[in-house]
Amino acid sequence: MRNPLNKRTKRELRQEWGRYLAIFFFITLMIGFTSGMLATDHSMQVTYNESFKKYNIEDGHFRLSNAPDASFIKSIEDENDVKLYDISYKEIKNGKNKYRIFVNREKVNKASILDGRLPKKSDELGIDRLFAKNNSLKIGDTVKLKGKKFKIVGLIALSDYSALFPKNTDTIFNAQDFTVATVTGKGFARLSDTAKTHVFAWKNNKTLSDAKQKSLYDDMAKYIAVNGAYRQISLDEFIPAKENQAIIFTGNDMGRDQSVMMVMLAIVMVIMAFIFAITTLSMIDKESKSVGTLLASGYTRAELTRHYMRIPILITMLAAILGNVMGYTYFKDLVAGLYYNSYSLPPYKMTWSSYAFYATTVSTIVIVLLVNILIISYSLRLSPLKFLRHDLKRKKSKNATKLPPFSFMSRFRLRVILQNKGNFLVLFLGVVFASTLMIYSLCMQNLFIHYKDTVAETAPAKYQYVLKTPTETANKDAEKICVNTLKYKQKGFENPDDIYVFGVPDKSAYYKNMPKLPNDDKSVIVSDGYLQKYDLKIGDKIKLKTEYSDKSYTYRIAGSYEYKQGLSVFMRQSLFRKDFDKDDSWFNSYLTNKKLTDIPESNIHSINTPEDYTAIAEQMLNSLSGIFEMIVFVSAIMSVILAYLVTKVILDNNVVSISLIKILGYRSTEIAKLYVIASAVVFMISLALSLPIGYKIMVVSYKVSVSSFSGWIDLYVGKSVYIKTLIISIASFVVSAALQFRHIKRIPISEALKNNE
Repeated sequence: MRNPLNKRTKRELRQEWGRYLAIFFFITLMIGFTSGMLATDHSMQVTYNESFKKYNIEDGHFRLSNAPDASFIKSIEDENDVKLYDISYKEIKNGKNKYRIFVNREKVNKASILDGRLPKKSDELGIDRLFAKNNSLKIGDTVKLKGKKFKIVGLIALSDYSALFPKNTDTIFNAQDFTVATVTGKGFARLSDTAKTHVFAWKNNKTLSDAKQKSLYDDMAKYIAVNGAYRQISLDEFIPAKENQAIIFTGNDMGRDQSVMMVMLAIVMVIMAFIFAITTLSMIDKESKSVGTLLASGYTRAELTRHYMRIPILITMLAAILGNVMGYTYFKDLVAGLYYNSYSLPPYKMTWSSYAFYATTVSTIVIVLLVNILIISYSLRLSPLKFLRHDLKRKKSKNATKLPPFSFMSRFRLRVILQNKGNFLVLFLGVVFASTLMIYSLCMQNLFIHYKDTVAETAPAKYQYVLKTPTETANKDAEKICVNTLKYKQKGFENPDDIYVFGVPDKSAYYKNMPKLPNDDKSVIVSDGYLQKYDLKIGDKIKLKTEYSDKSYTYRIAGSYEYKQGLSVFMRQSLFRKDFDKDDSWFNSYLTNKKLTDIPESNIHSINTPEDYTAIAEQMLNSLSGIFEMIVFVSAIMSVILAYLVTKVILDNNVVSISLIKILGYRSTEIAKLYVIASAVVFMISLALSLPIGYKIMVVSYKVSVSSFSGWIDLYVGKSVYIKTLIISIASFVVSAALQFRHIKRIPISEALKNNE
């Protein structure tokens, strides 16, 4: 015999199709995007991991100040059991863009060709795909480098530059103004008037454990530094592949996205599970006499629990199936586009991810199942008699809650709020979550725009020239300073930070508004970002270490200086020269507002300008704006659906009351003022409370996320973030209110006459 309860399930779906369609739509959207993110992320990781072998990516590289002879290269290989490959490059400025030119790679760090081919002639160029996209370059275009024309014949991705970091110490990659490119050997020779940067990659001859690799690399760095010194060659940079941001940043970021999306999906599904639960409780309340009759007729509570669980589980399963289909079709291209808009990756192949399936399908069903089975089974514990009497309260208050002497309308709304505390609690939690996501997304966009403005304003000069050796200039505007880079590591942070140590003249023409430099030899001034990132304060001590030796330097913080170009320490030049064993006239950098034209390019290590730092903000905005906008959209949709569902449950619970009010002559607009405005009051209170809560959550999450990155960008929350959050959230509620007003208009007067005792 067929179970008659099955017909009730179909009837309920037909009657409340709008409510369940809204829930189905939102769950499908969340599961679809999460499934697409996890599956694409998995496929990207497989492609990324396979690239190490496929393109023979280096185990590390080092940079030397001068060209080494063959005997030095041979001695490094023999002493450390490695194979070295020359991957030297020439770096050329073309307007605001910087081109790092390599000879076509054939043995190590090989290129992936996404379109076109590698250069074959001396006037041909293979250029990074992402940089070309950002600068509207395509195959067939011509670029001029040092007055020589090169034709673009290929769009490529160099395997050791999956993230375009100009320097390993940069806070973030830069595919806006920086690119890697390849030419033929003859094409490289055409750029004869450009200084060559001597870089060598190594591959280990043996497979080594992490501990043995670290020991080998420490010994190797010391060997190159000591033996190079005898040949007047200094070791300028030594980076194992596992510390190379251009190689590892992409892989690390992929893994980071998964955990964030899973947390978001779990929170959303818990909220949706409670929405299912309060909807079902409303149904039980409305059908209490039928429930009592069924219980009295012999149906068990377990059977009724299974009956009321059908719709939540059915909708969740259908949403999970459709969401996964959309994840592997529509959303995979969307997510892949986000990755390819940020990183220089080879072509990927979509692969099945069992983790994505379990995370988006099994876990979501389990969450809905557990929440609903607990709440529904608890609500059905009352006796059949209580259900027949429609007496569903477990605890009866002896006295009704005394309300303040407000107007009738206000007291009515307050009574509605008090009678629906559980429903409004779900609304509050949902609004807090949606607002937090919205604040975070809007804040990140605002943060990079603010950084872009302040980093240029606080730059001490238009140009900072870092030299390989002290070189005089005739430009009287140029100020000599000393620069060194040390490491700082604090417990709780993933990686050590590069700290720029500056030796500043006592009366600097460029470091304006800087506090007076301490006279003692143990005190320094630090950048404000240094204090903020590590929660340091004036009077604390910091210990800085050299990278390739065991030397360390301890200083006391005597003050801070607003400096956004990196985590920095400022000291007197005399102290700098003393601590780092330099003579009294030594310097290695110039600050100037004019270009220096009388210093040989071969003696310039780097030229830093404010535009180099603003490019960071531009890159982040370009890469992440799509994600931020999507999160804002999802948050707005969530606000609409939550407000709609909670308010609809309240209206459904009061259908008879609304019908009676209509009989008394009240219009739909007047009834809406009672019920919809009650929801609006709770929504606005929730929204107001969510702003400070969202800010606190954002501050904590920002510090946690930034702890894994080098450098620091000040957290900035402008007024526009809160204004936009309020406008979007209120607009979302207005949409919901319009839907509820339509629902009120459709409630018939006859409801008050239907079996109402």
